[in-house]
Amino acid sequence: MRFGDWRGQPCAERLAWQLVQRARQSPGRTLRSLLAPFLGPFNDVFPPSLQDHTVHVTRGVHCGVALGSESPHCAFLELLAVPDGTTALLHHTSERETAPDIAFLVHRPASSVGDPPRQRLVIISVAGQSATAGQLLDSTNMGRWHNDQRLMDAGAGGIQYGESSKHAALRATLAAHPDWCDPVRVLVAPRPWSKSSRKTAARVNHTFVPQQPVLLARFPSGSSTGEPMASPSWPGMWWPTRVRHWPADSPHPQTLPPRPPSL
Repeated sequence: MRFGDWRGQPCAERLAWQLVQRARQSPGRTLRSLLAPFLGPFNDVFPPSLQDHTVHVTRGVHCGVALGSESPHCAFLELLAVPDGTTALLHHTSERETAPDIAFLVHRPASSVGDPPRQRLVIISVAGQSATAGQLLDSTNMGRWHNDQRLMDAGAGGIQYGESSKHAALRATLAAHPDWCDPVRVLVAPRPWSKSSRKTAARVNHTFVPQQPVLLARFPSGSSTGEPMASPSWPGMWWPTRVRHWPADSPHPQTLPPRPPSL
């Protein structure tokens, strides 16, 4: 796996490389064990429901290189929808759109005895020095991925937008893999998280949105000084939104509860 300079965020590249190396050193290790050096003192928001999730990553995949000329029309998650998709850790997921920096799959126990293990998506966003918690949460919100495209210019009906081919590919991929629709969201900051952020994340994980838990992490080489990573000014940022353009005649695979008036 070869990494170059990426959007001025070398921390994301180093994190991807370290995760692949840690996964290869101990195949089948738990997600908590994989992320342990980055979770540090923020283990208190790690939900018990994730304790049995295991990692089988052996390689890194640069999405831009792997998708090539098809990149404008394909969703990066399509690279996980292959027979050995659970061995891939995706990086360089998007250069211009809202998206996490890293994505990979984990195994979780089957629904019934004798069934194969289920899968779950893990998405990681890495903050630069000036990034905010709100920006990290926005990039892990699947309802914000892959912008709509303009259908017509201003005229009698005004400017209209519709689903892009890239978003249609995302929707088709999730329809084929409903286990991926409620991911584990990992937010990696360059500074320690504030107490209020940790308390809010714990409430989100255990009470409000256990379907899409949030893990607060910090890059080990990050700064220990400066203002802590504060919680977003609008609490609703913690709340993910559903993937758009889902057919009305098909049940939406994301079962998110209504957003409360406050967290």
